Amino acid sequence: MKKVVKVSIGNIAFTIDEDGYNLVKRYLENINDHYYAKENGNEIIEGIEERMAELITERCGSDTVVSQAVIQEVISILGRPVDFDEADTTDRIRLKKKLYRDGNNKVLGGVCSGLAAYFNIDVVPIRIAFVVLLLVFSSIGWVSFVRMGDFHIPSAEFILLTYIVLWIIIPKARTVEQRYAMHGEPVDLSNIQESVRRGAQQVNAGVRRAGQEGSVIISRLGRFIASIIGVIFVIIAVTGLITLSFLFLGVEIFQGVLPFEIFDYIELGVWNPIYIKVLMIATLILPLIGILYAGIQMLFNFKSPRWRPGLIIFLLWLVSLISLAALSVKASRPYWENSEYSEEFTINPAIDTLYIDMKSPYPIPDSKVFFDASRREYNLFWIDGPRKDRTITVYPSINIRRDNYGEKRIRFRSFAFSYNYTEAYIKAERIAPSFNLTDSLLTIRPEIYSKNRRWTGSHSEIYLYIPENMHVVIREPVKHNFKDRIRWHWGY
Repeated sequence: MKKVVKVSIGNIAFTIDEDGYNLVKRYLENINDHYYAKENGNEIIEGIEERMAELITERCGSDTVVSQAVIQEVISILGRPVDFDEADTTDRIRLKKKLYRDGNNKVLGGVCSGLAAYFNIDVVPIRIAFVVLLLVFSSIGWVSFVRMGDFHIPSAEFILLTYIVLWIIIPKARTVEQRYAMHGEPVDLSNIQESVRRGAQQVNAGVRRAGQEGSVIISRLGRFIASIIGVIFVIIAVTGLITLSFLFLGVEIFQGVLPFEIFDYIELGVWNPIYIKVLMIATLILPLIGILYAGIQMLFNFKSPRWRPGLIIFLLWLVSLISLAALSVKASRPYWENSEYSEEFTINPAIDTLYIDMKSPYPIPDSKVFFDASRREYNLFWIDGPRKDRTITVYPSINIRRDNYGEKRIRFRSFAFSYNYTEAYIKAERIAPSFNLTDSLLTIRPEIYSKNRRWTGSHSEIYLYIPENMHVVIREPVKHNFKDRIRWHWGY
């Protein structure tokens, strides 16, 4: 039976056979003789012992007997001092990086920390980016990124699936060599010397910066305040981006109309409203992106790169804002002036009940209907049809005015906009409500708008001046006798 020796390497106890112990002893004596008198020698010696202990533990653990063969393998990995000239430690050739999952710095599978090590950046921005993408794409809703026939992968699930695939295909860094290969660094003595040298430089720089104690306290206080402000900025920016993604892509008005689709149904002074949409999105989103960038910069205290992304974001926002303002002036030209047109008709004095039929070439749909009626008012419009051929049906509002002393009469009023007063008046006269009064029946027809016949800002009103004892009954499309309050929104 071979003799074994208990020995402590890097503050870890090992049981080594006698031949292996003698090999370790000679190696460490050589290390001490080479580095003891050099600058930062003690730190280099401690680092070598810790690295050796790490390699031995990986191969044998700390409870088994370490053989001479293991010691020889570890020494061959670390190398000997004569193999590394001191000048080479400051200008050494880095190994080619390899992509691994970092199991020692993981939240889930170590994918983000592995990517951070490979691209030599901090892991926190990568994790934040992943969470932001997940939240943003979750808010978008059912947006298919992958389509194969009838098979769809929604956006949020796509992000999660991407992470799972990366988890599966990227191997985990299990050995010491693999963990250092993530950073493109060798495991040998040159790496230990360089690490100690960098650490010493950072310590010396820290000592020089220390200066006065009051300056340190102020600096830390300022850093703490900056971190708090950074967190607030990130929360505001992420919340705003998610909200805007809802408005632009996910939230529908009247169960099927996106907010930006409204521009397609309004007459503007520009030929194509897509430019207004793009500039409006840029004007709203770019400040949030700038706030997010500033928040992350304050939170993680990193320097802005030479190409100054913050300045570029500001300049892009400024250009978008000026362009949007200029384009909005041109787009609003049809609404610079407004005018009103009205006319009156008498109702047969012998009539005690006036019936109203609100005719439409299309039947009232089962959804996307707005109906608001009371004892004095009646308002109705609806949205119908598929998205490409959608129509908006709008009826003139009806208002009841009780008057026991005047004659029974109907007053029609129409309001219109244009770039000058004359054009506005002509337009108001042209869009007067289409109606037909036959004895006790008033027939009214709606205005129907679409992408080919856009709304120009005009609207019509009908006023009924009648005594208290006269009744008004609307028979279609929604019955109402002006006795109760009824309100429907988005369907009935």
